[in-house]
Amino acid sequence: MVLTRKEKETLRALSQDTSIVICKPDKGNGVVVLDKKDYIKKMGTILRIKQSFNPRKAMLTWKI
Repeated sequence: MVLTRKEKETLRALSQDTSIVICKPDKGNGVVVLDKKDYIKKMGTILRIKQSFNPRKAMLTWKI
């Protein structure tokens, strides 16, 4: 992916903003800009869900 000079300048300016998080999307190419407070809240939720999930226990219930 080739960025124009203006796009590079914009990303550089956004990267200095501490109230946002810049990351890659889960699928595809691009850039995702998220509010940092919302991002931290969502990641906390995901981590709590994953900590309560036991993959080995779930695998025992799968039928092959």
